[in-house]
Amino acid sequence: MRPAAGAHNIATGVYYPTPIHRLAPYADTAPRHGWDLPHTEAAAGQVLALPVHPGLTTDDLHRIANAADAAVPAHEHGRPAAPAARTGAHR
Repeated sequence: MRPAAGAHNIATGVYYPTPIHRLAPYADTAPRHGWDLPHTEAAAGQVLALPVHPGLTTDDLHRIANAADAAVPAHEHGRPAAPAARTGAHR
C-alpha cells in the first residue's frame, strides 16, 4: 500500500509501530493478566495512516480513497471489489 500511495503523491505514516502493551508504562500489563495479543502484534506492523484532515478537498479525499482501493485487493479488506472510481461529484 505504501509504494502505491507514494506513486500517487499521497503521504503515509506508521504512527504506532510498537504495540501499546510493549511500551514501558504498560509493559507488565499483558503478562500480569496472562494476555496473549497476537492481533495487536500483527496490527502494529500493518496499520498505515493516510492523510485525513480539514485541509483536504473532496477531490483529494476521493484520490486517496481510489488509490487505497486500487492498492488493496478486495478480498484483503473483506468486502466486494470497489465500485467505479469516485469523483468530486456528490451522489
